[in-house]
Amino acid sequence: MRVPGESFDWMVAGTQSGALIVINTLDTSRRHCLQSVTDAVTSLFYHSHPQHSKKKNYLLVGTADGALAVYEDSVVQCENGQPMKTVQIGNINTPLMCLGSSGHSLDRTTIWAGCGTRVLSFTADYNVWKTIDTTTNYLYPQQCRWSIEANISRLVVEKHVYLSKAGGQVVEVWDKKSLKMSDLINCTQILMHGSNRRPRKLSTEMVQEAGPSWASVKALLVQSNATLWIGTRGGHVILVDLTTRQPLRVLRHLCQSVRSMAAAHVEMLNPKNVVLLLGRRGRPHQDQVNTQCGDDSVLLVWNRDLLKHCEMRSEIADKMRALLYD
Repeated sequence: MRVPGESFDWMVAGTQSGALIVINTLDTSRRHCLQSVTDAVTSLFYHSHPQHSKKKNYLLVGTADGALAVYEDSVVQCENGQPMKTVQIGNINTPLMCLGSSGHSLDRTTIWAGCGTRVLSFTADYNVWKTIDTTTNYLYPQQCRWSIEANISRLVVEKHVYLSKAGGQVVEVWDKKSLKMSDLINCTQILMHGSNRRPRKLSTEMVQEAGPSWASVKALLVQSNATLWIGTRGGHVILVDLTTRQPLRVLRHLCQSVRSMAAAHVEMLNPKNVVLLLGRRGRPHQDQVNTQCGDDSVLLVWNRDLLKHCEMRSEIADKMRALLYD
């Protein structure tokens, strides 16, 4: 996060104990802690506004006991900086997850989050504004009760709300106006039948059955007016068209498991927008002798315009094959 008046960024890390560690990105030895929150940190989001805006920027912190702590950006530089306000929204059974803004141009300033089975949007002063109850108004009456009542684990917002629940293999699509589910994206079906086939309409049996764990949704990322990225426990990434809700491409076995995905702007010699994917990869047995952890973390970086990039590579490959036959 960039504090007004500073020429560098601060990185904020939240811990399971509720500590908030602030690190100077130019000199990582410079670090301090904000006032701790009441439980494990489950979500962090820096709510910033354009430089010409006179609005203040805030660091938003969600916790495992369902609280929202709001820190003004000016206190982030201070040792034991205290939150401007704390709002108790859920409890120890309903953690506050997935704090973030909408990617839709008409809704970009609204903050959203998941709390238990509820989708929440917030007012300008961070009180709860609207609530979507995901245990009602769902698309298939035959849906498993366990999947309906599970807590929201991943959530992103564009024109619609896209969410997955703990252990689930589907992405639910909810309409922000009607507060009803409008579609389901079944990751198991897409991975089993390939990205070039239009998935069949879900049958009652498929809706009722729990899918394989490797198809469980672990990360969601939405590109405005374009593509939904879905990362799975099996290391797949599924790209879904936001308009048709049909798969555009499946990237298979990139790692053993996807942990998170984020969009970023890289300011280098050739500035570009990229997608970052953090995943887990098992370490070969012989490399585990002197370590307690058998996993490595993997960071993958793509140009955000991945589909055009893939099409370009395909065209180049076709031209090279044509030259071989000439």
